[in-house]
Amino acid sequence: MGTHRTALVLLVATLVVWAVVMMGVLERSRADGPMLVAVFPPGTSTTVVMGAVTRAGGRLVRETWWPWAFVAYGSHPTFQDRLRAEGALWVLPGPVFRLTMMGGCGFPVWRWTSTPSS
Repeated sequence: MGTHRTALVLLVATLVVWAVVMMGVLERSRADGPMLVAVFPPGTSTTVVMGAVTRAGGRLVRETWWPWAFVAYGSHPTFQDRLRAEGALWVLPGPVFRLTMMGGCGFPVWRWTSTPSS
């Protein structure tokens, strides 16, 4: 049983390190469009996130299936920097997470490229 536990620990550690490195690489890349995924500290309420996104000059589009990640829209060139200043841990390019962050199987992919209605 000790060998299996060691293998499991190594697998989990590898996945955690990979995820952190990928988040760091993606966070350093600038988004191509106005649709972003903003990752806030776990436990941050949707109301607080909505206020932060609004103060940053954008709009909260929707939540994701991860309770601390939110899809936000902002057309200002410094929207990413403003979101970080408002408390976002990471601001990631939205289209990269098109499949992994879908709120459900029926969420149409075309919505990622369209501008949210007012």
